[in-house]
Amino acid sequence: MSKKIVWIASAVVMVVVSLLSVYYYTDIINSSKNFAVKDAKALTRIVIEKDTATVVLEKHKGVWVVNGKGEVRPMMIQRLLYFLENVEVKMPLPRKVQVVAAKALDEEGYTITAEANGVVATKFTVAEFPNSNIGTIGVLDGKTKMYLLQIPGSNYSPASTLSADPVDWHQNLLLSLMPSDIVSIMVDNMAKPQCSFKLFRGTDGNFHLYDIYKQQEVSDLSAEQIDFYLSLYGELGFKQLLKMNDFELRTLVLSEPEAMITISSVDGKTEVFKLYLMPIGDDYDAYGRPLKYDRDKLYVVFDGDKQVVVAKWVDYDILLRDVHFFVNN
Repeated sequence: MSKKIVWIASAVVMVVVSLLSVYYYTDIINSSKNFAVKDAKALTRIVIEKDTATVVLEKHKGVWVVNGKGEVRPMMIQRLLYFLENVEVKMPLPRKVQVVAAKALDEEGYTITAEANGVVATKFTVAEFPNSNIGTIGVLDGKTKMYLLQIPGSNYSPASTLSADPVDWHQNLLLSLMPSDIVSIMVDNMAKPQCSFKLFRGTDGNFHLYDIYKQQEVSDLSAEQIDFYLSLYGELGFKQLLKMNDFELRTLVLSEPEAMITISSVDGKTEVFKLYLMPIGDDYDAYGRPLKYDRDKLYVVFDGDKQVVVAKWVDYDILLRDVHFFVNN
């Protein structure tokens, strides 16, 4: 009898140890972060699948490579890792929309498998909920319960950060500046004036922050947050250069942008990027304003209002921070 008890106790201990080792090794976060990983820096392989398309991202000696053929664009992998570390469950999906949601996940969903040195840290499928502004829905691998997902503090839908097309991981660049190249960045947020600010290098060599809405300088800044924000300007990309005729371009420029970003660099150059939402459909209000906009893409006008490109909204939404982002918690 005593041997049997010892054997059972040993088995229980082994199971507990195995579960704990898997938990701590894969860094899965409980509760509202069941989809997330605790430490995205520990990930070494991420597979994104949609239909028959597959993108494999692998880290070799600290460098991420896409499909074994070339380096991943830094901002793309940075955004993906941020997504995997910060995605949260907002709420369970209501029963009345579950049939539509299940179909969207099955037909349009991205399946993400993230591994840390061969151990699966998280695996789930996400998709945009169709025909509404609900946003991203998701289901964990092997489960049936569906959830509405979010990235706290961000306005974009998490699924919009994803692509199973390798071409999207090597986008063209509008701007590439190191933090040491930057003199100032002014974000004039027309859609949210209270989020407008100017980040500028002072005579002391450090960056300072001016709250445009309150018209006052902000103190107690986080050097780490400032460094992270400046790094986002190392690679501003776009998907497609458009050839608009003069009338179309003037019409776009005369409409109010969502935001304007003005960047001054040490070489004396100043770049102005105007961000415009991209209308979809033929529905307009009584004032002729579009009722629906693309959730994934936007227009970026630059070069003195002479050129326009289509870019991913998520690449620029992350630049439209508010003042609190830069302040020590």
